[in-house]
Amino acid sequence: VSEFLFTQAGSILVESTADAMDSQPYYYEKNDKKAENFYYVRRAFEAIFCVSCLFTFCIELFQLGAAMWKNGHPGAYFSSVWNYIELLSIAMHISAILLWILHVEAVRKFETKLRFDVYVDPLHRQEARFLQFAEEGSTLKYFVDNVMDDFVAILDSRGIYVTINGINIFLCLLRFFKAADFQPKLGIVTRTVGKSFQELAHFFALLSMVCLVYLIFGQVVFGDKVQQFSSLGQSAQTVIGWTLSGNDRGAGERLFELPGNLAVAGAVYYTTFAMITTLMLLNFLIAIFSEGYIRVQNDSHSTSSLVSELTFLVKGWIRAAVSQGKILNEKQLLKRVRLMIAAQQTEMLAFNDGNLDAKELLQEQGEDDSDSDEEGTKMIALTEDGDVAFEVDELRRTISSGVISAKNMEDSKSQKKEASDGKKGLKHTSKKTSPTKDNSKKFTSGTQEIFDSVVNASYTKYKKPEIPQLDMKVAEMHSMMLVMCKQIAELKEDLVSAGGKKKSSAEELSRSERQRL
Repeated sequence: VSEFLFTQAGSILVESTADAMDSQPYYYEKNDKKAENFYYVRRAFEAIFCVSCLFTFCIELFQLGAAMWKNGHPGAYFSSVWNYIELLSIAMHISAILLWILHVEAVRKFETKLRFDVYVDPLHRQEARFLQFAEEGSTLKYFVDNVMDDFVAILDSRGIYVTINGINIFLCLLRFFKAADFQPKLGIVTRTVGKSFQELAHFFALLSMVCLVYLIFGQVVFGDKVQQFSSLGQSAQTVIGWTLSGNDRGAGERLFELPGNLAVAGAVYYTTFAMITTLMLLNFLIAIFSEGYIRVQNDSHSTSSLVSELTFLVKGWIRAAVSQGKILNEKQLLKRVRLMIAAQQTEMLAFNDGNLDAKELLQEQGEDDSDSDEEGTKMIALTEDGDVAFEVDELRRTISSGVISAKNMEDSKSQKKEASDGKKGLKHTSKKTSPTKDNSKKFTSGTQEIFDSVVNASYTKYKKPEIPQLDMKVAEMHSMMLVMCKQIAELKEDLVSAGGKKKSSAEELSRSERQRL
């Protein structure tokens, strides 16, 4: 394609470009095994790419639906800039897939001949009118209107496809930085930018003002003398390239070669711009990133590297696998803790079902508050200042757990007493009462009085504080540590009991030998 540009001075500038396209993107020779294998591998990767795009799109829709279900509006989802980047990247992936399908279909339908004879004599053997069109130019008209238009449309669609992929590569890089943020040492880039965000915002605002001033200055003063400042577009390209990469596009030499007093203005322009951007602002940018990096390093100096964490996890998994159930890995331990919590909640629910009077009393106390807020959480304050307070459900669980513990202690004492009396030959007349549906697991008198005094006291409403994710993780780890301590205590008891049995058996053996003697 040749383009002719007519300048104001009367000269003609000719620019020629050659565009090409692959007319058969998936073609390969049937006898070429290497090309055939490459075709199947390419198809497999394309299928994996399409499935991964659909999968990530479903994940984003699920997160959006979860935010709407939790808050009633999608504001929580769209409050993060990373979610915008995710959606834009996925949309570009899907657009690229659709554009590629359309491109392949357009190339498949594209038909042309190797040669179009638009002249009467292609060899120009005529005595005159060498450029006479054949068939009154219909062949040339068909070539321009059909072949060239279709070819240009295919090239334009391919250009859009390549542009979308080029932008999306940068977005995928940002998505990688987001995914790597889970590990402190691996996510050092995002954390450094986050620590320096305010300083960077002010820096780029100042840099934009400096570039804008020099852009206008160069176009107004040197626009009619220097090609690099002949228009605002040319001036913007020169200033931006000079600032970011140090490439002035040859404007420096032209500024010093200007005639008369313009050479002084050119020297002042060149030196001041180089000092402000290269010597000052660039060093300011390095200092901002250095400070943010130091802050991130101070925050993560005690954390382990990714290799250390992976090594620790693999070692723990191997030890748990070869211990035959004696050592629990983190997943098994967390599962056991959750099962214990679920069993405790089931036990509390069963106890609450047997104490309907107390449950109804708590519900009546909650319903009497006419000023209750739907978003607020009802809590019973045990002090006037409200520093010690329990949620209603939490208080019910606490008292229920206390009653169960008290009843179990009484049952164990009575069983021990029965066992001791049975050794003495005493007969017991008391019988163990079985729980019934109407009267099961009743409160003791002392517990009932405490329960009534707490529930009948005036309570104050407080908004239940939202537990941070870090505190929840700490609580889970604390529960895991308690389970591990309990296992260690049980092992110690087993060892002590085994030692006691061994000692008693040794004493019996020595006693039997003495009797024999």
